Amino acid sequence: MTSKKIGMDIGGSLIKLAFEEKGSIRFKKYPVSELANVLQWLKIIGINKIALTGGRAGGVKEKFFPAAKIIHEFEENYLGVNWLLQQNNLFGFEKYLLVNIGTGTSWYKVEDNHCKRMLGSGIGGGTLMGLGSYLTKVEDFCSLMELASLGNRKNVDMLVKDIYTIEDPRINGELTASNFANLAEGAKKEDITNALLQMIGETLFLLTKQVAKRESLQKVVYIGGTISENPLLQTILTSFQDQLEVAPYFLENGEYCGAIAAYLSI
Repeated sequence: MTSKKIGMDIGGSLIKLAFEEKGSIRFKKYPVSELANVLQWLKIIGINKIALTGGRAGGVKEKFFPAAKIIHEFEENYLGVNWLLQQNNLFGFEKYLLVNIGTGTSWYKVEDNHCKRMLGSGIGGGTLMGLGSYLTKVEDFCSLMELASLGNRKNVDMLVKDIYTIEDPRINGELTASNFANLAEGAKKEDITNALLQMIGETLFLLTKQVAKRESLQKVVYIGGTISENPLLQTILTSFQDQLEVAPYFLENGEYCGAIAAYLSI
């Protein structure tokens, strides 16, 4: 690390860092259970400027870095998004819907370098980890995603075509009529996890659709630790695209937007 300043996003599940190394901004992440080790490492390498964001930022400032700057994640994360958009040569984002899928999920309207939080939901990565771990006894995120990729939610969910076996439902028969309605003893972990991810994705899509329509927004940018490097959830979110005249964007390194915004503030 060549820079002695760092941006740090301390959420409910992950710690994300943004710092300069050899002329470029680099990123690292750790489970929040390793917070003490990360803070000790920062003290050893002699960080002299630090900006914090996330739900645990206040406690870290009070106990470890009293001179640290705190930025509010609900108001400043979009600065990290705009920086990543520029780095990826994506322009024309003067107005867009920002969806941050972390432990929970928040929706923001970004317009003319101003950000306003429009909606929040408790559905997110915490739901996936909590229910997924309870239902399958698998506690690792990557392992849960591997299970989900091998499963078939049709063995657990009730679909529209399961109800309208003869009559024309006038809607796509592959749509979910009821999540987990066909869950039974002996269901496979793979199918349960796939169905859980489908339920989360469907819920987030419907809320995204409502906000985008209400605010007349034509572009949606998805960020957050739960969506990052999660092609299955990305596929679920885009599978309903015929119902939403909005262009979706999944930013590489989008989960670090909070840490980037914190870094840029110092």
